[in-house]
Amino acid sequence: MKLHKDILQSRRPRRFMVFSCTLEGYKCAGYGNRLGGIASILFLSILTQRAFLIEWDQEVPLDMYLVPKAIEWNYATENIKDLDTRIHYLGKRNHFKKRRNDVVHQWKMKADFVTWLLKTDIRTYFDRPVEKFVSNWYFADFLLENPFILKQYVRGLGIRWEHSRDSLIGCAFDFLFQKSRELETRLNAARRSLGLASQVPTLGLQIRMGDISFGQGLQNNHIDFQRFFFCAQAFGEALARRSVVTVVETVKWFLATDDTAVKGYALKNYPLNAVTLNIIPKHIKYSNPLTENTTSQKIEAIFNVVIDHFLLSECDFLILSPSTFGKTAAALFFHSEATSILNDICNKRLSKGMTPDLRAEPHLEAFWKYRKSKGRGHLK
Repeated sequence: MKLHKDILQSRRPRRFMVFSCTLEGYKCAGYGNRLGGIASILFLSILTQRAFLIEWDQEVPLDMYLVPKAIEWNYATENIKDLDTRIHYLGKRNHFKKRRNDVVHQWKMKADFVTWLLKTDIRTYFDRPVEKFVSNWYFADFLLENPFILKQYVRGLGIRWEHSRDSLIGCAFDFLFQKSRELETRLNAARRSLGLASQVPTLGLQIRMGDISFGQGLQNNHIDFQRFFFCAQAFGEALARRSVVTVVETVKWFLATDDTAVKGYALKNYPLNAVTLNIIPKHIKYSNPLTENTTSQKIEAIFNVVIDHFLLSECDFLILSPSTFGKTAAALFFHSEATSILNDICNKRLSKGMTPDLRAEPHLEAFWKYRKSKGRGHLK
C-alpha cells in the first residue's frame, strides 16, 4: 500500500501496471475473466514493485459498483499518458476485432504464455514505465512458481494460495475492492426478497448455457441442465443425513444462470427450494442495442451481473458449470473442494451410486455443528 501511494505521489520511480478494458478494438470478455485478469496483473505489479491501476469500460465506470479499498486503483491514467507505455494482449484471438501493431501478441495460447512465464525473469522483461494489459487469462497461481521471484518475493511477502489455486482471486478482490453504497443496498434488498438473509442453508447452482443465450457463438448446445437439479437434490439429502439437529427448515437453492428458460424451469419444478433474481441474464461482453441503448440500461445490466455473482459466492455450497463466472464466485468466498463441485463430477458420482462429493462429508459435520451452536435447524 505504501509503495503504491509513494509511486502516485512521485516519491518513488513512476512505474505502473495497468489492467485495461478501454483499448479500441479489444474486448475484456466477461465478468469472471476480468476478475481473473485483474488478480493476475495485481500480483504481477506487486512482484515487480509497481503501482497497479484499472481502466474499466469508459461508459460504465467500475467504481459505480466496487470502490477502492487498500489502494487507489482508479487513479486517472490520464496522469501517466506521457510515460513510455507498452501494451500487451493476453487472451483468445476472437476477443479482438483487428490486430494492432502497437499491441504485443506474443502468445496465441495460454499454455504457451505459462511456459514463457515459468522460465522468464519478469523483473527484467517488464522494463517500461507503464506496462498495460488487456488480459482475459488468470495466471496469478503460475506467477508464484516463477523461479526468479519465488524465493526473494513470494516467500518473503508470504503470498500463497489457500483452499485452491483460484483463491488468489479472492485475496486480490478483498485487497482491492469494497462494495459501493448503492451495490450494498441492492444486495441487501435481493437477499431479503429471496429469503437468503435468514441464515437458512444455501446451495448455489451456476448453470452456464453458453453464449448462445446472448445470440452469440454456437446456435445449439447439448447441456442437460436438469442434471444440475438432480445433483442439488442428492446433495440436499446428503446434507440432511449429516444433520445433528431436528428443527425443520427448507434449504434454498440460489440459481445463477444465463438462460431465462432455465430460471422458469427451476421455479416451476422446485418451488420450495429454487430462488433466482428476476432479471434477464446479461453478459457484460455483449450489449444489445435494442434493449441497452442508454448508459442507464447498461449500468443496470452490470449491477445485475455483479449482484448475481455476489449472491452465488455467498452460498454455503456450490454446484458449478466449468466457467470463469462460477470459478471466480467460488474464489471470492474462498470455497474449497469440500464446498464446491463441478456438475459433471457430481453427476459421475451419482451414476456410480455415490454421494455428490464424499470429500465434503467432514465439512458437512462441521457445518451442522456450527449451526447447532447458533440455534439453527434441520433442512428438508
